[in-house]
Amino acid sequence: VDAVMTQRVEQALTIYRELLQNGEPALRINAVLTGQFRLLLQIAGMTGTDQDIGKALGVHPYRVKLAKGMLKKYALPALRAGYLGMVAIEIKLKSTTQDPEMLFERFILKTA
Repeated sequence: VDAVMTQRVEQALTIYRELLQNGEPALRINAVLTGQFRLLLQIAGMTGTDQDIGKALGVHPYRVKLAKGMLKKYALPALRAGYLGMVAIEIKLKSTTQDPEMLFERFILKTA
């Protein structure tokens, strides 16, 4: 997520390709990225202690702390666009036979 949001295209694509080569399904990689974007957006809209937010979202407070640190670096509209882009990729992965790597590359290049 950090490589995607900081527009380090080459690093994001390298990580994605390595995960695919190691046998990770494209749908699982996409789900993890989508989940992280969703968590960041949820935390951005909440106030309270890390423990309170963690309980409300059902995640460990340390993940909340890390997400709050990441939120300081990113603009909310960019996070929203990233989340919607990952959702669009997931829909295409489930409904077409397009190459997952190409879908992800197109998304990365579009956000850069």
